[in-house]
Amino acid sequence: MEGTHGLGRREFRPSRSQDSAPHGGGLGGEAPSDPGVRVTVGSARHVRRPFPRLRRALANRNDLAGGTAAYALVPRRSGKRRQGVNIFFYWSGQEFDFSHFLAVASAARHAPGADVVVVVDERPVDNVHFERVQRLPGVTVEPLSLGSLVSPELRRLYPRLRFVAHRSDLVRLALLEKYGGLYLDTDTLTVRDLSGTPEVLLLEDGKIVYLGCFALPAGHPVLATMLTALEAMPEADLDVHQSIIYTWTHIVRDHSPKVTFGDLGAYIPVHWKSWERVFTERLPVDGIRILHHYGHFSHRYTRTMDEAWIHRNDCLFSDLARPLLSDLHALGW
Repeated sequence: MEGTHGLGRREFRPSRSQDSAPHGGGLGGEAPSDPGVRVTVGSARHVRRPFPRLRRALANRNDLAGGTAAYALVPRRSGKRRQGVNIFFYWSGQEFDFSHFLAVASAARHAPGADVVVVVDERPVDNVHFERVQRLPGVTVEPLSLGSLVSPELRRLYPRLRFVAHRSDLVRLALLEKYGGLYLDTDTLTVRDLSGTPEVLLLEDGKIVYLGCFALPAGHPVLATMLTALEAMPEADLDVHQSIIYTWTHIVRDHSPKVTFGDLGAYIPVHWKSWERVFTERLPVDGIRILHHYGHFSHRYTRTMDEAWIHRNDCLFSDLARPLLSDLHALGW
């Protein structure tokens, strides 16, 4: 792994239970299915891309992770909300695979005119799939700049979080609170035009409100309430993998006025308990806008996946990915 600055090198061995529902799936960590994975906090490289879609403002303070002057994300704004929508991803770790590339590429393909931003804590080194992401038109890779994004309390909390999922949750909530837009996990596959995505998109399955795919405008009160709750996160919750998603679920459901939830089947068509059907069965594709395949589990398939695998295996994932691959080839992506 890359060296760190400022915070120094901090390694954790988070425990993961296969019995608990993953709230975000591929959350940007290394080898999500490996319970012995090591996580390094605060090793980001600054990636300067020439895309004009994102303006950068020099942050007034040094980045907590990098220890050098950091750039604050300032997404382009537009009077027409869908033309200027921000789509955010978060990544931290070395094992960025082909399915992660497809997550970003598919969002960029189906959201022309959008700002697609991959916020990176630990940047993959010598990774061909990540290098392809950096070349995608309309996609910008940005180093995580906590100093310009969250409160001092949350900057202190971030390196104490045991799970990559928790760090990812904190960042995604802060990004949408500040800039607004759509957040997608890197274990998603966008298959239809995102221009019709509502400004408020919250999804729930009767048990939890999802954080792997959601949209909110900047300053939405549920985001501010959730970030305030994280500032007071009890020490005991640092060791509970589901602590943040349960807090989020309660805050959203208790919000007044009541939140109207979106069409779960259009964005998360397969329940996490049935995740393997995505890679073993051919299921109806009508109405699916985004497929969530739960990288926490699906890593056993995606870590060796390539285009040949998609063409060779008939399943829901392949049925949705094949048209995308044809588009990417035609576009030269």
